[in-house]
Amino acid sequence: MSNPNALLLLADHIKLSLLEQKRARTLNLSRDSQDGHISRSLDQFREGLDAIEREQQRLQEAGDASYDLPSTRSLTSSCPLTH
Repeated sequence: MSNPNALLLLADHIKLSLLEQKRARTLNLSRDSQDGHISRSLDQFREGLDAIEREQQRLQEAGDASYDLPSTRSLTSSCPLTH
């Protein structure tokens, strides 16, 4: 998943999952297997960011200025997980 918009959606999903997990913990509710799901989603997010960085580097090295990818810094700065 190397589409920046898809990664933002994934980040939002992860954030909601973490908030649900925190709420369940606060209410002393049983936690289901969210840990594994969240871990896999975080791995997928990390892999997507790496793919975007590689593609951006490849395009910069090729001198392709017509296809401007947002930097991963701007992606992570707008990511709901970092706020």
